[in-house]
This record gives sequence, structure tokens and C-alpha cells, in this order.
Amino acid sequence: MQNVDKLKSLPAVSIIVPVFNEAAQLNGLIAAASSWQADELIFVDGSSDDGTANSLKQAFAGHDEVAVLSTTAGRAQQMQYGAERAVCDWVLFVHADTLLPLNYRDALLAAEQESCGWGRFNLKFSPSSSTYLNKAMRVIAAFINTRSRLTRIATGDQALFVQAELLKRVGGLPIQPIMEDIELCKRLKPMAKHYASQLTVITSPRRWQKKGVVSTVLLMWFMRLAYFLGVPAARLAKLYANVR
Repeated sequence: MQNVDKLKSLPAVSIIVPVFNEAAQLNGLIAAASSWQADELIFVDGSSDDGTANSLKQAFAGHDEVAVLSTTAGRAQQMQYGAERAVCDWVLFVHADTLLPLNYRDALLAAEQESCGWGRFNLKFSPSSSTYLNKAMRVIAAFINTRSRLTRIATGDQALFVQAELLKRVGGLPIQPIMEDIELCKRLKPMAKHYASQLTVITSPRRWQKKGVVSTVLLMWFMRLAYFLGVPAARLAKLYANVR
């Protein structure tokens, strides 16, 4: 646990976690979120039908800094809904299957000291029982980290953080069914300096496990290229749903 005096000197942060039917991994999420010591922690449920929202409310009952909200399903919609209600200087978006480092606020402090208005963490994938998958995911993580550092386009898995006022100036989260993280970065790039933290978040490789590493990588590359070339997010979302 971080020293109380140190926490007081670090940037105030609202952590936004979009959730949807997380019952299978809820215990892990609750344990992780309990260790973050956020000034404000907002879970935004997207109309789950497995009791996710009620379980979170029970787990964090009596914690005034924690809110469990509900809105229509859609990750961008959920994150924006939470961001509109956040009260801290920084907003940090964390996927439900992503683990923050305990010293995550050091990244926000470093960003402030370097006059950066937004940033992301390095990415690492949690280990699996497959040696092949573990090796492949290390390569993929290294590629993602390098690409995002050079292009200043990060993925949601890297836990994007943004100064609240800057987020408002760019119009908040783009409400679109897919590629909202890429679109947000595109809007932020001309507005403020980007901070590429060397601290690491850990996320699940379940997407790659489900459909295979090669096919998933090819799909992601195709989707990003198509979006870069101007294919609408709604059209890509339909394709993504069909492929997966």
C-alpha cells in the first residue's frame, strides 16, 4: 500500500471501468480495483444480465469513492458516461480484464512534470499454459508498445489517461461501436503532448486464445488499416462481429 503522504502529493484521478457480464472474472476485478486506492472509482455497467452491477455494489458498499452506474451497452458509451460524472483532474480508462501497476499514479505525475496532457502505459499479457502463446504475446506486446510510442496512437488495453479538461476540449470519448481508442488518440495528438509511460499494465490474452494468434493479428491489422483509409467504424463493427 502506498504511503498516505505520497498519495496526497500525486495527481487526483478518476478511474473509469466499463463492465459487461463480468461474472466469470468479477472476483479478480474486485480484488484488483480494491488495491488501486483511486480518489474516485467509477464502474459503468452496460446492461449486464448476469448480476455484475449488483455484485459490484455489494462488494464496494460503504466506499464513498466508488460508484456503480448503468447505461446502454457499448464500451465508448459507457466510458463517456463515466467520464461525464468524474470529478478529478485526471481520467484513467481501464478495461475490466486489465491490471494496473500499484504505482500507476507515478505515470500521471511524470506526465504533468513533462507538460503532457495524456498518455498510456506499456502493455504486457498475462501468462497462459501455452509456451507458444506466451512467446507470441511477448512479441505482440513489444510491437504494440513500440508502435504506440512512435505513432502516439494507443489501444484501450494500454489504459489511456487524459487530463479531464483536455478530454472535454476534444469532445469526450467518440461514441462509436469500435476503434474509439484510436479515434480519441487522433483527436488528442494535435491538442497536447503524449506521455508513453514505461510502467506496465497486464491484460488478458483471451481474444487471441479464442481465435488464434495469427488470425487475430491479421484481423486487427486489417481493421486498423481500413479505419485509417476511412472505412466507417459502424461498418467495421459489423465485419468484426461477423468474423469473430
